[in-house]
Amino acid sequence: MRLTIVTSDNMVLVDKEPRIVDCSKYPELEGVHAVQWNGTVGHIEFINDLSTQFNYKLNEPIEDIERFKPVIDAWEVAESQKPPVPPKLLKMPEPKDG
Repeated sequence: MRLTIVTSDNMVLVDKEPRIVDCSKYPELEGVHAVQWNGTVGHIEFINDLSTQFNYKLNEPIEDIERFKPVIDAWEVAESQKPPVPPKLLKMPEPKDG
């Protein structure tokens, strides 16, 4: 399973399927900008105050996504956020020479 969580957008993608999940409900996401997981390894990206290097937190490697299971469970019940398929355009008939 591939997992991407972008907290500022409340967007969770599982295997590239995006769904909106209210990330503010999950304490495990506090201070987190994003979570990236490729199926075997991943990392957590933190929200950093770029005005000072003293509060900068480096990405944290992760070896499992068990702590994000509640977010994945919420993704499973959320509606798909895929854009609607646009209607097919009708081809206009060619004008008849007359």
